[in-house]
Amino acid sequence: FSEGKSLAGLLKGTTEQRRSSIYTAYKKVQRALRVGRWKLIHYPAIGKTQLFDLQDDPQETTDLADHPDHQGTRLDLLMKLEAERVAAADPLKKAP
Repeated sequence: FSEGKSLAGLLKGTTEQRRSSIYTAYKKVQRALRVGRWKLIHYPAIGKTQLFDLQDDPQETTDLADHPDHQGTRLDLLMKLEAERVAAADPLKKAP
């Protein structure tokens, strides 16, 4: 599974933002979604999900996935991750 679009123009500031999220894949190991300040990483084979607030924690040192205050964000991003997976025809199994 490999599909992508160049982000060079966006990173250089020569292109306007066109998407509200970024969906990424790493082999058959994990899928991730970046939306605003949040990054969700899902590992389907082991049923693990991580959630990071990149505004407050850009080094991704504090996993908020199990924190009670962030369950709404976690579930919302998992639903968006699944929608992106389906839209990309990603063969990796569905996120729980």
